Amino acid sequence: MIRVLLIEDNPADARLEQRLAELEDQLLDAQKIAAIGRLAGVIAHDFNNLLTVIHGSVAVGKQSLPADHPGRRSFDLIEEAGRHTGQLTRQLLAFARRHGIEPRIVDLNQVIADLEVCSSD
Repeated sequence: MIRVLLIEDNPADARLEQRLAELEDQLLDAQKIAAIGRLAGVIAHDFNNLLTVIHGSVAVGKQSLPADHPGRRSFDLIEEAGRHTGQLTRQLLAFARRHGIEPRIVDLNQVIADLEVCSSD
């Protein structure tokens, strides 16, 4: 963003310029956090997809072994690790939901006018 401002030796102008710079920094920080939230959501969904495969494979593996087979312990450990990973994934999704929302100003009069146009078609 390019801004051209003429600031004379007026302290009010200098304070206004400083406040504007602070607000721009806050906006950039908010945009970064929102981007991190979106990334967290993408990662969480990818983890969920992988966990689905892992859980399915564990279930099939456990069914293929007798109850007293020593290999079932390995499947139990994988299953437990999958549960813990699922908890982490849920935390990522919660973070993504909190920071993935991008509020915006909406002109309700325009929304209603658009709805009226759509309903008359």
